[in-house]
Amino acid sequence: MDNINDILKNIKKVHMIGIGGSSMNGIATIIMNYGISVTGSDRGPSKATEKLEALGAKVFFGHAEENLPDDCDLVVYTLAISQDNPEFLKAKKLNIHTMERGTFLGYVAAQHQYSLAISGTHGKTTTTSMTAAILMAASKDPCVHLGGYFPMIEGSVRASTSPYFVTEACEYHKNLLNLSPYAGIILNIEAEHLDFYKGGLPEIMETFSEFAGKISPDGFLLVCKDNDCAVEASKAAKCKVITYSIENPEADFYCKNVDILPEGISHFTICKGDASLVDIELPVPGHHNISNALAASVAAMELGCTPLDVAHGLSVFHNTDRRFQVKGKMNGALLVDDYAHHPTEIKAVIHTANEMLEGTGKIWSIFQPHTYSRAKAFGDEFCEALRGSTKVIIADIYAAREPDPGDINSSMLADRFNSKGVPTIYISNFEEIKDYIRKNATEGDIVVTLGAGDINKVVAELAEESK
Repeated sequence: MDNINDILKNIKKVHMIGIGGSSMNGIATIIMNYGISVTGSDRGPSKATEKLEALGAKVFFGHAEENLPDDCDLVVYTLAISQDNPEFLKAKKLNIHTMERGTFLGYVAAQHQYSLAISGTHGKTTTTSMTAAILMAASKDPCVHLGGYFPMIEGSVRASTSPYFVTEACEYHKNLLNLSPYAGIILNIEAEHLDFYKGGLPEIMETFSEFAGKISPDGFLLVCKDNDCAVEASKAAKCKVITYSIENPEADFYCKNVDILPEGISHFTICKGDASLVDIELPVPGHHNISNALAASVAAMELGCTPLDVAHGLSVFHNTDRRFQVKGKMNGALLVDDYAHHPTEIKAVIHTANEMLEGTGKIWSIFQPHTYSRAKAFGDEFCEALRGSTKVIIADIYAAREPDPGDINSSMLADRFNSKGVPTIYISNFEEIKDYIRKNATEGDIVVTLGAGDINKVVAELAEESK
């Protein structure tokens, strides 16, 4: 990668195709804070584009040649655009330099002395948010780039020119390899995005190993000792490797006195060797979130925060949207939404719900499979992940980027789940799903929507009508 100053020092105007995307609008906000003028285009207006316009960006809706200024220095685009995009073609015609979003994010991250890239199949957004909360509590003024809405920063980005930069490092399309950070975290590694990783887990492992090798020798790599694949990938690192675990005292950092209260508050003590460093009260439930919080805590301490900074930052932490997000109540039942769309994530959510119920009440899991490829690859694993539910309501598959192959659907999955002893019904219509919940959920139950599509509308609308 060229020196960041060589890339940015002569850039005055950047045009971004797909500027309203979750990552793109964050990058736009950050570089405007550097003093760079930004224009961009997207299919239509959104809250993200409204914020960018309020900050001074010029945003066009629809894609057309005239949207691209002739004096633009750089065009940043997402992989979602077509190669015949008129703005992209004009940039090529005018010999304006073009750069894919992930590559440009790597240059932006390198602008900051202490960049931290948080990777893993699950937990990236939550761990990045927790790290940001601690760094803010320690007055480190971090620049933050997230893939989800984080209430504490009122968005998905926090712009800053401080030395500290915290970002998610997504493995899809090997985007994490665009980063050469000062420090990194590998939370976990599992089979995922098999529509892209045709070589399966071995190819995914190679990608994470390459990421580990790109971390600065002067920095550190934090890795979860509870995940064998993550530990294996960390062997490629050229920097200091630090391990953590929520239960294994052989890790460099670990937890003890773990307790999750029915109201969803987690208590634990962070330890190093024989020393207890700090007691934590985390207003988020689940053992997976304790693991995420431990990773964030260790990373923050390695970046100069104190144990007291960690305790304060986590005590006021509010989770990102769609991560075990309580939306309200209906008929006395708690309404929860979660972005979980991989079997491991779903299993963690169901486990957390059962911990909160403590053996009382029912769990109504409303599951919307995300992409046909995941439904085919993980059908049996989804069934096992949902087994702790009292009843599973399965909605139609959210296709996202994929065409319907014709050989998998939610009715088939429901039949498979029932055959394996997981009570399941298939309901395609969201209104009918809501009506089913109205008739069946009662005081003390938990209703949870699961999926990365639009299934969150169900509990959001139930919560709204119950106000």
